Amino acid sequence: MEYSLTVVITLLLCLLCMRNWLRLIPSLTECVSRAKGSANLEESVPLTRDRNSVARICILPFTLIASHFRLWDPKLTANLDDFWHFLAVLGAFLIYILIRAFMQWRCAPRRSPADRYGIACRSSRNYFIICTSILLFGAGIFSLTDLPVQTVSRFFLIFLAAFYFFYLIRKTQILSTFCNPFTAFLYLCALEFLPTGALVAAAILL
Repeated sequence: MEYSLTVVITLLLCLLCMRNWLRLIPSLTECVSRAKGSANLEESVPLTRDRNSVARICILPFTLIASHFRLWDPKLTANLDDFWHFLAVLGAFLIYILIRAFMQWRCAPRRSPADRYGIACRSSRNYFIICTSILLFGAGIFSLTDLPVQTVSRFFLIFLAAFYFFYLIRKTQILSTFCNPFTAFLYLCALEFLPTGALVAAAILL
């Protein structure tokens, strides 16, 4: 009952923000085609506001899909029912977001490139929306097939790994606009590899 209610609430929230979601399509398409798309989006206050609100809403469908297809499934949560497993995935993802936010604050430069550093950090919201949109579309398509959950889960995991690699390339390109390649790599280690590594390690070790 609780899980079904969560799904309904998530669908309603997605429908309520659909107008903002659709308004972002041209800017998000530019983010895919070139790294400068993130900077261009940040120049528009209304688009930035829409992006931030949609990114927050996307947390629910993303974690629902991750929970349903067991994309993050440590042994500790193996025997939980659907609703409690969803809450575990949601909690882990929120902790992941908090770790990312802390590392972004801790590593923020105190000089002139701070604005471009902020664009690089906030670009994750753009690609998170794109990733969630593709996962939602994929989940809808796979629901019409007879493929086993394990097969769909494997496909989604491969997609997430490939998309994350693509996002890292775009973020490196943004970081490289104000620092050398070695410094950009160090930023990636702190801002991406550390929190994501912690999330993956938790799935393996717990």
